[in-house]
Amino acid sequence: MLALTVVSGLAYARHSMKAAQPIVDLRLLRVPTISLGSLTGFLTSAAMFAAVMYLPLYMQGVRGTSATISGLALAPLMGGMVLSSTLSGRWVSRYARYKPVIVLGALVATVGMLLTATLGLHTPMWWAIALMVLTGVGLGGINAQLTLAIQVAAPPEEVGSATGSMQFYRQIGGTLAVSLYGALVAAYMARHLNGALPAEVDQLPAGVRAEVTDPNLLSNPDAIATLTRDLQASGQAELLEPVLTAAREVLAGSLSQVFLWSGLLMAAAFLTSLLLPELSLRGRGTAAKEQPEASASDLQRSAEPTPAND
Repeated sequence: MLALTVVSGLAYARHSMKAAQPIVDLRLLRVPTISLGSLTGFLTSAAMFAAVMYLPLYMQGVRGTSATISGLALAPLMGGMVLSSTLSGRWVSRYARYKPVIVLGALVATVGMLLTATLGLHTPMWWAIALMVLTGVGLGGINAQLTLAIQVAAPPEEVGSATGSMQFYRQIGGTLAVSLYGALVAAYMARHLNGALPAEVDQLPAGVRAEVTDPNLLSNPDAIATLTRDLQASGQAELLEPVLTAAREVLAGSLSQVFLWSGLLMAAAFLTSLLLPELSLRGRGTAAKEQPEASASDLQRSAEPTPAND
C-alpha cells in the first residue's frame, strides 16, 4: 500500500508538471513562501488534530466525564483560537506584517502541546482547561495568517489554486496524523494494559476478561455497565474500581504519547515558520510588478523577501 502511494504520488507529480491546469499545481511549490507555508500548514494541522480528536477522549476516558461534557472540552480550545485569530487579524491589518504572528503562534502552540503531554488522571481540571486555551491561542494565530502569506506570494491568477492547495496539504497532514495517533494509542494500550490490571483479573471467566481488556471500555458507558453486572455475577464486584483506575492510567499514558508527538510536530512547524519569507503587504499592486514571486506563465522565479521594518 505504501509503495502504491509513493508510485501514484510520483506519477501525479510528473503529470502536474506538464498539465496546463492541474488539480493541485505542484509548480507553485517552487515559490519559497508557498512551499514553506504549505509545509508549516501541513505540520500544524497534524499537530492540531491531536488536540481536536484526543482532548475529548481524555475528558471522557481518563476523567470519567459524560460524552456531552467531553465534547464541550473543545470549547476552551476553540475559544482561544477564535480570540487569537481575531486579534492577530487586527494586528496584521494595522502593521502589515504576518510573519511575527505566525512565528509567535507556532511557539505558543508548541508550548501548549508539550505541556498537554503532562495531563494525567489527577491533573487539576483548571490546569487542563488552561492548557486547552493556551494551545488554541497559538493555533488561531497561525492558520489565517499562513493563508494570507500564500495569497500574497502567489501570482494574481494563481491565488485560488494556491489557496486550495494549501487547504489540501492541511487536510493530508491531519488525515495522516489521526491514523498514526490511533495506531500509537492502540499499540500503547495493548503493550501496557495487561500488566497494569490487578492480578485477580486472571481468575475471571474468559468473557469477563475480554470485557476488561476492551480498548473502548472507558469511552463506552454501556460497556462499563455490562462489566459491572458481570463482575457482580462473578462475585468480584470489588475489582471494578481497580480495573477502571488501571485502564484510565494506561489510557492517560497513551494520550501523553500522542500529545508529545504532536508537540514535536508543532515544534517542527515553528522551525519552518522561522524560514518563511515576509513579503510587504503595503502597496501590493506596485510591489507585485517590481518583485513578482513567480512568473504568471511558468512560475520559474522564486520570491524575493521584502525586509520588514522592525
